[in-house]
Amino acid sequence: MAPRFRTHCHGLSIASARRGLHALVIGIFALICLPCCLSPCGSSEEKIVLVTQEDAGKTIEVAIGDVIQIELKGTPTTGFWWHFTSLDNTYLDLVNKDTRQISPRQMEGAPIMGIWQVRAQQAGTTTIAMAYYRTWEGYEKAQRWFRLTVQIR
Repeated sequence: MAPRFRTHCHGLSIASARRGLHALVIGIFALICLPCCLSPCGSSEEKIVLVTQEDAGKTIEVAIGDVIQIELKGTPTTGFWWHFTSLDNTYLDLVNKDTRQISPRQMEGAPIMGIWQVRAQQAGTTTIAMAYYRTWEGYEKAQRWFRLTVQIR
Protein backbone atom coordinates (compact mmCIF):
# COMPACT_ATOMS: atom_id res chain seq x y z
CA MET A 1 0.00 0.00 0.00
CA ALA A 2 1.32 3.43 -0.96
CA PRO A 3 1.98 5.92 1.85
CA ARG A 4 -0.74 8.56 2.39
CA PHE A 5 0.21 12.20 2.56
CA ARG A 6 -1.68 14.51 4.86
CA THR A 7 -3.73 17.00 2.96
CA HIS A 8 -5.32 18.65 6.00
CA CYS A 9 -3.95 19.96 9.28
CA HIS A 10 -6.28 21.13 12.04
CA GLY A 11 -9.13 21.61 9.60
CA LEU A 12 -7.02 23.53 7.04
CA SER A 13 -5.56 22.23 3.85
CA ILE A 14 -1.76 22.21 3.73
CA ALA A 15 -1.86 24.76 0.90
CA SER A 16 -4.05 27.07 2.98
CA ALA A 17 -1.73 26.72 5.98
CA ARG A 18 1.26 27.56 3.78
CA ARG A 19 -0.49 30.67 2.44
CA GLY A 20 -1.21 31.78 6.01
CA LEU A 21 2.39 31.18 7.06
CA HIS A 22 3.61 33.05 3.98
CA ALA A 23 1.37 36.04 4.83
CA LEU A 24 2.61 35.98 8.43
CA VAL A 25 6.26 36.02 7.33
CA ILE A 26 5.61 38.94 4.93
CA GLY A 27 3.76 40.83 7.66
CA ILE A 28 6.59 40.40 10.15
CA PHE A 29 9.11 41.47 7.50
CA ALA A 30 7.07 44.59 6.76
CA LEU A 31 6.80 45.54 10.44
CA ILE A 32 10.51 45.09 11.08
CA CYS A 33 12.18 46.15 7.85
CA LEU A 34 9.93 48.67 6.13
CA PRO A 35 10.48 51.57 8.58
CA CYS A 36 14.24 51.18 8.07
CA CYS A 37 13.85 51.21 4.29
CA LEU A 38 11.76 54.37 4.29
CA SER A 39 14.11 56.51 6.41
CA PRO A 40 17.63 57.61 5.47
CA CYS A 41 20.25 55.19 6.79
CA GLY A 42 21.89 56.15 10.03
CA SER A 43 20.02 59.42 10.50
CA SER A 44 17.10 60.56 12.52
CA GLU A 45 14.10 62.28 11.03
CA GLU A 46 14.83 65.85 9.94
CA LYS A 47 13.11 68.59 11.89
CA ILE A 48 11.73 71.76 10.28
CA VAL A 49 12.05 74.90 12.39
CA LEU A 50 9.70 77.69 11.24
CA VAL A 51 10.81 81.31 11.69
CA THR A 52 8.95 84.48 10.70
CA GLN A 53 9.44 88.24 10.92
CA GLU A 54 8.45 88.00 14.60
CA ASP A 55 11.63 85.96 15.21
CA ALA A 56 13.93 88.69 13.85
CA GLY A 57 16.78 89.41 16.25
CA LYS A 58 16.41 86.10 18.11
CA THR A 59 18.80 83.18 18.53
CA ILE A 60 17.61 79.66 17.69
CA GLU A 61 19.26 76.30 18.28
CA VAL A 62 19.08 73.46 15.74
CA ALA A 63 20.79 70.14 15.10
CA ILE A 64 22.88 69.23 12.08
CA GLY A 65 20.44 68.12 9.36
CA ASP A 66 17.54 70.25 10.64
CA VAL A 67 15.86 72.59 8.16
CA ILE A 68 15.14 76.21 9.04
CA GLN A 69 12.13 77.48 7.12
CA ILE A 70 12.04 81.27 6.84
CA GLU A 71 8.66 82.80 5.93
CA LEU A 72 8.54 86.54 5.20
CA LYS A 73 5.77 88.61 3.61
CA GLY A 74 6.50 90.83 0.67
CA THR A 75 5.01 92.58 -2.34
CA PRO A 76 7.21 91.83 -5.34
CA THR A 77 4.92 93.70 -7.74
CA THR A 78 6.27 96.94 -6.16
CA GLY A 79 9.83 95.84 -6.94
CA PHE A 80 10.64 95.07 -3.31
CA TRP A 81 11.68 91.58 -2.29
CA TRP A 82 13.73 89.77 0.32
CA HIS A 83 17.38 89.03 -0.47
CA PHE A 84 20.05 87.30 1.61
CA THR A 85 22.79 89.65 2.79
CA SER A 86 24.45 86.98 4.96
CA LEU A 87 24.22 83.20 4.59
CA ASP A 88 27.39 81.26 5.40
CA ASN A 89 27.45 78.15 3.19
CA THR A 90 29.90 76.52 5.59
CA TYR A 91 27.09 76.15 8.12
CA LEU A 92 23.86 76.50 6.14
CA ASP A 93 22.82 75.26 2.70
CA LEU A 94 19.93 76.91 0.83
CA VAL A 95 17.87 73.89 -0.28
CA ASN A 96 14.63 75.51 -1.48
CA LYS A 97 12.97 78.84 -2.14
CA ASP A 98 9.34 79.34 -3.02
CA THR A 99 6.37 81.68 -2.68
CA ARG A 100 2.84 81.16 -1.47
CA GLN A 101 -0.22 83.30 -2.03
CA ILE A 102 -1.63 84.55 1.27
CA SER A 103 -4.75 86.46 0.21
CA PRO A 104 -7.90 84.40 -0.40
CA ARG A 105 -8.23 85.78 -3.93
CA GLN A 106 -5.46 86.27 -6.43
CA MET A 107 -5.40 90.06 -6.46
CA GLU A 108 -2.74 91.99 -8.31
CA GLY A 109 -0.45 93.83 -5.92
CA ALA A 110 -1.45 91.68 -2.94
CA PRO A 111 1.38 90.56 -0.65
CA ILE A 112 2.70 87.02 -0.91
CA MET A 113 4.73 84.84 1.44
CA GLY A 114 8.35 84.17 0.55
CA ILE A 115 9.61 80.81 1.80
CA TRP A 116 13.29 79.85 2.07
CA GLN A 117 14.58 76.57 3.48
CA VAL A 118 18.16 76.21 4.70
CA ARG A 119 19.68 73.01 6.10
CA ALA A 120 22.14 73.05 8.98
CA GLN A 121 25.35 71.36 7.78
CA GLN A 122 28.00 71.84 10.43
CA ALA A 123 28.17 72.58 14.16
CA GLY A 124 28.85 76.19 15.12
CA THR A 125 27.21 79.60 15.30
CA THR A 126 26.25 81.66 12.27
CA THR A 127 23.89 84.42 11.21
CA ILE A 128 21.16 84.60 8.60
CA ALA A 129 20.53 88.16 7.41
CA MET A 130 18.03 89.30 4.80
CA ALA A 131 17.02 92.72 3.53
CA TYR A 132 13.80 93.84 1.82
CA TYR A 133 14.77 96.14 -1.04
CA ARG A 134 14.53 96.89 -4.75
CA THR A 135 17.51 95.34 -6.54
CA TRP A 136 18.15 98.45 -8.63
CA GLU A 137 18.36 100.59 -5.47
CA GLY A 138 20.58 98.21 -3.50
CA TYR A 139 20.39 96.87 0.03
CA GLU A 140 21.53 100.23 1.46
CA LYS A 141 17.98 101.45 0.81
CA ALA A 142 16.31 98.41 2.37
CA GLN A 143 12.89 99.03 3.89
CA ARG A 144 13.03 96.09 6.32
CA TRP A 145 15.64 93.74 7.76
CA PHE A 146 15.58 90.19 9.08
CA ARG A 147 18.45 88.83 11.17
CA LEU A 148 18.63 85.51 13.00
CA THR A 149 21.48 83.94 14.95
CA VAL A 150 21.66 80.16 14.52
CA GLN A 151 23.47 77.84 16.91
CA ILE A 152 24.00 74.42 15.33
CA ARG A 153 24.78 71.47 17.61
